[in-house]
Amino acid sequence: MSNIRRIVLTMTLLAVAGGASMALLGCSHKQRFRLKPTPGMYTLRKTKAKATNDWYYGFNSDMRALVEDFSRFTLLDRPSRMTFGPNPY
Repeated sequence: MSNIRRIVLTMTLLAVAGGASMALLGCSHKQRFRLKPTPGMYTLRKTKAKATNDWYYGFNSDMRALVEDFSRFTLLDRPSRMTFGPNPY
């Protein structure tokens, strides 16, 4: 009977000590958790790296389209019409 009492007393003391440590240490970071519960997420669906990658992909596509539009505007996307032979344009 004394072994069971000792085990129960030990388990109770461990539970109380664990609860006290959780109360002291666990509550110190709750404000930071309340402000941003998912620190890895940048938006609702994306991480910071994914959002940055999407932004650079869009910027790259826009710049390539701008160069293509500029060459179309300045008529540099087709050969000169001053050739003597047949011209497919």
